[in-house]
Amino acid sequence: MIQFRTLLLLAAMAQGQTGLDAPGDLRSSVMLERRIALQRLELSLGDKRPPAGPSWFERYSRRTVPSAYALPFEVLTRARHEIGPRGGGELEGEPLAEALDLRCVPGAFAPSTPEAKRQPITVHVTPLYRTLVPAEAFQLVLSWQGPRGEQVEARREMVEPGAVQPAGFEMYVHAPPSEPGTWWLLPQVVIEGATAQGLPVPVECVADLEARFPGLQTRDPAAALAVRRLLETGARDPRLPSIEDLLSGKDTPREHPFRIEGFVLGDHELVAIEPEPPAEVQATLVAIAPSSERASWLFAGPALDRWREFARTERVRVLSTDLPILDRAGPDSCALTAALRAREPDRPILLLARGPVMSELAMALQAGMEPCFDALVQSSLLMQGARPTALAPRPALFVEVLALEAHAPEPVEIEGGSSFYHARTPGPPLFADLELPSHIAAWLRARAEVNGSSGR
Repeated sequence: MIQFRTLLLLAAMAQGQTGLDAPGDLRSSVMLERRIALQRLELSLGDKRPPAGPSWFERYSRRTVPSAYALPFEVLTRARHEIGPRGGGELEGEPLAEALDLRCVPGAFAPSTPEAKRQPITVHVTPLYRTLVPAEAFQLVLSWQGPRGEQVEARREMVEPGAVQPAGFEMYVHAPPSEPGTWWLLPQVVIEGATAQGLPVPVECVADLEARFPGLQTRDPAAALAVRRLLETGARDPRLPSIEDLLSGKDTPREHPFRIEGFVLGDHELVAIEPEPPAEVQATLVAIAPSSERASWLFAGPALDRWREFARTERVRVLSTDLPILDRAGPDSCALTAALRAREPDRPILLLARGPVMSELAMALQAGMEPCFDALVQSSLLMQGARPTALAPRPALFVEVLALEAHAPEPVEIEGGSSFYHARTPGPPLFADLELPSHIAAWLRARAEVNGSSGR
């Protein structure tokens, strides 16, 4: 039994807290992992999702623009039950089970047989946010779920309430006997015989990892570093393909770092999706990430294939950066677009501003910043009674999220006479952002028909 001083953690969802302090990189990766899982759940339901009024999740997302784009862990977790079928009422231990993250060290293991000595794994059990814990000791079960649906109990311990602290605690398991493939480690909280399941985390079984690793270091040093971090610290990176695919050299297209000679990024990120197969780039779309996201999140999970298809069909290079719109003390997005203009003077630049970035852009323009783009894509929710407006005298598309119904881009008359289109997408930004590539593509084609040219 794990003995710690008693500490009852109180629910903080009503205050909208983002969770307990933990290493930033680890929390960021787990946040992205849970966002992707929620997107895939939404996409898997498709038309099977029963029609209903605005869910709690959607109502939460309507509170403010920043809150809609910076969903905390507990909101992402509760939203799973708003979207998919629960299959019964909430169990007493469910909020705690779903709040737990499991970080396995090492983050992968070698194949073995039932008779062989299996690899020991340390599991760091951490609450991602504050939630109610039982007043008395409870059972925590860690179970392996295999590639073929098999389930193997790995560990069962009594845990005192005081163990559920921000720093978490450790449990010790052995890898399951397995051939190469992906297993999942599932946390389960058992209270008075009722078992509540948390969210499983992937742990890959990889053959000959040590012998094959030097080849990965040569081909893809960045991916090799991510694998090393996974092995040494358990830090998962949901943006990467499987370790097996990386080690085997399988072609797994993803975003890549983008550099402009003479432009210094500093500590910021700039990543790109290029048209495939190689073709002449007709335009560049620069997406500015909200402060709650990393630049590479735009291309994570199911969004990756959609942006790749957009880049291929529209012959548009897509850049994503976390540079601020305007920063007089360092590099900013305005300077980035100026560097792009100097490098490719004949190539139009489109700017994508989502949610809070729209406010930053509006303030910068009001302060006298010259529009550093040829066309603008704005995406956000509209407060009740508000109408979409163009932030700059440039051709623009406004993609409204949390709209009452879906609607393709259509022209709208606005003051100033600039070309302005309005598209609508139901659902919070987490889901609506997946529709951005198709809306932007439809907008570009509509403009091309009107202009009798590229439309960019």
